[in-house]
Amino acid sequence: MMKKPKRRIGLWWLNLIFIISGLLGFSRFWMIVENGGYYQTVGLQVSIGYLAAGGLLWMLLGFGGGILLFFRQKWVPKMVWGCAAGLSVSYWFDRIIMAVNSDQASNWGFMLLMNGLFFGTMAWVFSRKQNKRFFEWRQDE
Repeated sequence: MMKKPKRRIGLWWLNLIFIISGLLGFSRFWMIVENGGYYQTVGLQVSIGYLAAGGLLWMLLGFGGGILLFFRQKWVPKMVWGCAAGLSVSYWFDRIIMAVNSDQASNWGFMLLMNGLFFGTMAWVFSRKQNKRFFEWRQDE
């Protein structure tokens, strides 16, 4: 009988990243709900409905990716990659939609680096043999 593989630090690290993303989405959504009247008077380029929907999307993808990492199923890594891609695409979509001038593009290089580190960390975690065994372990073995 094969011993149950332990959750490695890389999986905990990814879990933390996803949970923080979910909390950021929740805080964005809640700020729009609480202060919607103020945001309507500021003259944003996008509607408060768009901002609230973006917060909900981040909340669902972040918490979803974090929760999925607790399941020991072969399909989990693919679903987590999907959550990560959704977070990245929605971030860059927001960034392009809300950019008013070129001054706001000053830290794009840093954010591209952070995005690369996020996906690089995921590739490293999911390519490790111990983590592959974690998702392939079955109780009946």
